[in-house]
Amino acid sequence: MDLAISRRHVAVAILVILGWAVAAHAEDAGHGAAVTGLAAANLYIIAFAMSWGPVMWVLLGEMFPNRMLGAALALFGATNWLTNFAVTVTFLPLLKALGLGGAYALYAVAAVVSLPFVWALVTETRGKTLEQMQG
Repeated sequence: MDLAISRRHVAVAILVILGWAVAAHAEDAGHGAAVTGLAAANLYIIAFAMSWGPVMWVLLGEMFPNRMLGAALALFGATNWLTNFAVTVTFLPLLKALGLGGAYALYAVAAVVSLPFVWALVTETRGKTLEQMQG
């Protein structure tokens, strides 16, 4: 297992812990629950910045031939912004419908569902040339 995939595991695990901390202690949000939630949120941001966040940009630069790289980056960059917008727009309705713990749990489920996709379809590119990856 490569380092990037193991970092993604950490990001998903922290998101699950964050959802649990918020859901389990929503009624009696004492000091311990607040510290756990805050720590999990910050650890998730760190883990995301080291794994899922930059992976799309790295893979896009490696998986398309140079003749179509600009168009591919534009298309998938726009797709990334649209999905970020969708998460932003749906957060408040999810918060009202499911509560904070439920919203985080839903995002955690989406992250867990993405792991088999990554294991099956995202290949390791370390040590390979662009020609080997595009071939």
